[in-house]
Amino acid sequence: MENNESSLWEIYQSVALTPLRQQKTGSITMLLSVWNANGVKRTRLQNRLLARKVTKHLALKGIKYYQVWGGSESMDYRELTLVFQVKNLSQIKRFAEFAEQNAFYFVKRGQLYLANTRVNQKALKLGQLKEHTKRYPTRLLMLGKNQAVAE
Repeated sequence: MENNESSLWEIYQSVALTPLRQQKTGSITMLLSVWNANGVKRTRLQNRLLARKVTKHLALKGIKYYQVWGGSESMDYRELTLVFQVKNLSQIKRFAEFAEQNAFYFVKRGQLYLANTRVNQKALKLGQLKEHTKRYPTRLLMLGKNQAVAE
């Protein structure tokens, strides 16, 4: 990994998430950012277009999803993230590649994992999902400054 990718990888490991819905037993849940393609900060419009591309793709495949925020502990850096069920890990990687993401998260048996889209390596276990979720004020999420958006 290059230096920029290496530092991003470290940031990805300390993710904070807004609460997720109850997971189906025995399924794999994917958490996929639909902002900042290829790890590059984008404008609101560019992020909106990428999100639309991915949500249309999921709809065409008949996959139901919902949205959460994933970002820093303070949520001053946050990205719109889609949550949905998948059948297997190879399907997850294809979705991440389609969304032009360097990495993605998935939940299996209550454990949160981080996987690299670009490098073939074992997914990194980050711990219990509940350790990474927290409720945040809606006002902060909707109106607060967001360092994930290019001005």
